Amino acid sequence: MKAGSINGLLVILVLFHIFIGCASMDLKVDTLPVSNDYGRLAPRVSADKCAYYVKDNVPDASTYTVLAQYVVQETSTVITARSSQTMICHVYREAIKAGADAIIVDDIGTTGVGGYGRTTPIVKIRAIRFKGDVPKQ
Repeated sequence: MKAGSINGLLVILVLFHIFIGCASMDLKVDTLPVSNDYGRLAPRVSADKCAYYVKDNVPDASTYTVLAQYVVQETSTVITARSSQTMICHVYREAIKAGADAIIVDDIGTTGVGGYGRTTPIVKIRAIRFKGDVPKQ
C-alpha cells in the first residue's frame, strides 16, 4: 500500500469513530448511590421493558428503599438529540442491572447544550428496591 492510501484510510477511520463510535457516549449519567446495597443485589425484574413510576403513581415510601439517585442529560458533543423517554429507559436498564426493582421519575426539565442555542431534557430519577415482593406495575 502507498502512504497516501494509508493516510486516506486513517482519515476515514477517524471520521467513522467521531460520527458513529461516539453515538453511544452522548448521554451523561450522574449516579449517586444512597444505599450500600446499590450494585450488590441481583435483579428481580427484567430490564427489557421500560416501566417506571411518576409523581402521580409513586408507591408508598414505606414499601421501598432508595438505592440511588440519577441525573441524566446529553453531553455537549451530542450530534442527534435524545428524548426524555430515551434517557429514562437508559437509566432504567442501568438501575435494574444494579439491583433496583423500579425507578421513579422525579423531574423532567430542560437545560442548554453547549453553545449550540438549543435545549435538551434533564431527567432526575430514583432507583428503588421493594422491601417485599415486587408489585405488578
